[in-house]
Amino acid sequence: MLSLFDRGFSREAIKKIDENKVLFVVGPRKSGKTQLITELMEEENSFPNTNVKRFNCDNYNVRKVLDDATPREFQKQIDNYSIVIIEEAQNLGHLDALFKAIVDKKDEDTKNGENANQRIIITLSSLEQRKPRFLNRSKLTYEIFYLFPISAIEIAENDQTSITPLSFERIMRFGLYPEVWQSTEEQAREVLEEITSQYLFRDLLEMETIKKPALLREILRLLALNVGNEISISKLAKFTGLDDKTVERYINHLIEAFIIFRIRPLNRRGKNEVRVRDKYFFWDLGIRNCLIDNFGNMANRIDRDQLWLNLCIAERLKANILKDESYPGFFWRTHDKQGIDFVEQEDSWIVPYKLKWNEMQHIQKSDKEIKTPPEFRKLYGIEKQMCVSQDNFLDFLKQ
Repeated sequence: MLSLFDRGFSREAIKKIDENKVLFVVGPRKSGKTQLITELMEEENSFPNTNVKRFNCDNYNVRKVLDDATPREFQKQIDNYSIVIIEEAQNLGHLDALFKAIVDKKDEDTKNGENANQRIIITLSSLEQRKPRFLNRSKLTYEIFYLFPISAIEIAENDQTSITPLSFERIMRFGLYPEVWQSTEEQAREVLEEITSQYLFRDLLEMETIKKPALLREILRLLALNVGNEISISKLAKFTGLDDKTVERYINHLIEAFIIFRIRPLNRRGKNEVRVRDKYFFWDLGIRNCLIDNFGNMANRIDRDQLWLNLCIAERLKANILKDESYPGFFWRTHDKQGIDFVEQEDSWIVPYKLKWNEMQHIQKSDKEIKTPPEFRKLYGIEKQMCVSQDNFLDFLKQ
């Protein structure tokens, strides 16, 4: 497996642990959260002379102990440790109570001058669905650190790898989960099938609001088949036999588990702009291809343009997270079919992009800029959009 120190995450994580008393490490299952923490603990100069207590909440007995403990009992369990790690905390039934116990203990330790530098590390495979309500109201100092599957920009910056035509082929077929990236093609299929069957839905299927797990999987498969297209919730509901609200709730759960993400339409000035339907993309294309059982070569794929669109947008979002930046992303389309693939808003600036797979990248490079559609120029006054293909893909991620 690719060392997480090569990913550029660990140094930033160490900094955040040093600066904050509580660190949330948040990301999808199998993205490397446990390995990251283990390597940080084992690194020689990271945390010398520390006592570490780890709670793995995937373990039923551990989960029961934490759920049954009173705040005072929990505080006593962690009192003598300089680092406390609570893994997969979304499994806990009383997460709010646990956080209140942590905050109360921090306040008491600070007041008494005892154990004030104790660090708490909490991992979650979903943030919003189990983010403690108490957290928003407390004075707890915390940092959220997102850990996704490997990003393309990390691969490019690794001394031993680069983004080549073969790299694009590999990424678009098998994705970038750490274990997948350093496997053979045959092994990659097996790992992706294991992740999809055993880990992808693990937390979702334990939720009381998921009454029909088979239909959750079917919704995700339909989103995979229609990646990059505008999605009608009512059509999904009709196809699955669910009501619109249930479909929306299931989709939100899939977003909260970092399986898919949503891109909304930009519509601010014109009556002709599409306003209602959103697009859904996958954080990892290997998962998407596994769901539809298609790992075919790019030369033979009828969905190649959709895969490229998904890759560019997902990697741009991950790159922004790595840079600690956040720009709202949209697509733009009019009812008469004028469109722009991806639009970012940076403060008062709107930046449009054309995301185009270049079939002739070995012969010629694509134009770096092309004109925006007439209606977009009329409404927003922007003449040019950046054209993103394989030859300037990394520039797009780094800018």
